[in-house]
Amino acid sequence: MFQRLSKATAASTLITLLALTSCGVQDVQNRASLRDAAAVNGAAIALETDGQTSPVLVHLPADHNDIALCFGDSQTCINPNETLTDLQKTSPGFWRSVTAVNLHQDMVIRVVDRGTTPRSILFSVKISAKNTLQNNSQLLPAPANLAQMRPIPGVSVAYDYQGVMTRDSGTAAAMRMVVQNGALQTATSVKVTGTLVNLRDSSQKIPVDQTVTVGEGKSIDFTISGLQPETPYRMEKVSVVDATSGAGGALKDNYYLATAADSNLSKAKRRLLLRALAESYDWDHGNYDSSKGYYDGSWCDHFYSWAASKDFQVRSGNSSPQFFRQHNALGDARKIPTLAQTESMTADMIRYEGTSEGTHTFMIIAYDVSTKTLWTVEGNFNDRVMRRQRNINSPWMHGHLSESQLR
Repeated sequence: MFQRLSKATAASTLITLLALTSCGVQDVQNRASLRDAAAVNGAAIALETDGQTSPVLVHLPADHNDIALCFGDSQTCINPNETLTDLQKTSPGFWRSVTAVNLHQDMVIRVVDRGTTPRSILFSVKISAKNTLQNNSQLLPAPANLAQMRPIPGVSVAYDYQGVMTRDSGTAAAMRMVVQNGALQTATSVKVTGTLVNLRDSSQKIPVDQTVTVGEGKSIDFTISGLQPETPYRMEKVSVVDATSGAGGALKDNYYLATAADSNLSKAKRRLLLRALAESYDWDHGNYDSSKGYYDGSWCDHFYSWAASKDFQVRSGNSSPQFFRQHNALGDARKIPTLAQTESMTADMIRYEGTSEGTHTFMIIAYDVSTKTLWTVEGNFNDRVMRRQRNINSPWMHGHLSESQLR
């Protein structure tokens, strides 16, 4: 289980409301505490923690081999191409989402059985207000053994993105974790497994199974070779166990890796991407450092310029769209699918203004040719740094990084 610093929750009488702002979606009231509740028919959903984000806990009276969460409409959820949120089994009949979910009023959570053809929806619940998950207005108490719905105990590591920031390679990517305490504290070597997903083409998946010596400072440090150049990857379903005792287990976070080509531009874009992803990881675990200076006002654009200013000529806190305009590098985002056939979109900027979603700036992780979507990391979405997957919309503007923009 990863360490997480708790934050104060809001007054218990408030519900969570969302509003469009000048920089993404934010709550306009104090954050509500959405607590455990359950659905009908013996199936139950609960929220593990208070606040606007929480892992989702699931109980089903009958066991299933491959279930996941979906937050779209019914037809979208049963689409075999729709990306779902993975659930990790913690005991028979009990599951926990591998990532925290950003919660909001009127959000529908669906439990999907993707082991069936076609996919089927086992049940759905709707968050309508504080303390309430509704299914046809019928509520049952949460299961008495809800405490079982927790991550596997004893696995406590932290992801270290800073330690791999300058380790550039065209066909290999570095991964670094640090043992904090718990079951792996005495391990001298560990077995790391997972699935590496190519974010430029998510249909490409690579199984990872490596035995790694635990180094100085309890570091788990290794590279994965045979990868595509200038490509971000996401390591999913990560598991770390002691190679001798077998102690340890699954980790709840995905790990992001990236390769770079030999050019200074490619290496700078990789550093920029990892810098932004490291921030999203820190926000996931309550470790935001306000001294970095991007968290002020409508800070989605400040987040991008802060991250880019270390390697590119944009100044932290300045307008990143204006920076791209000055370099004649701000174009129509609808051209991205064509441009991505020959160039990397990693760490490029998206800006939209005056749309139904408001005004927002965010960073591209990759354009996925398989799903025709963008993987993104975004400052000031729901008042935090988040990773998302988006369809390209109009009138979006695309800021493309180039060699002439480097410091």
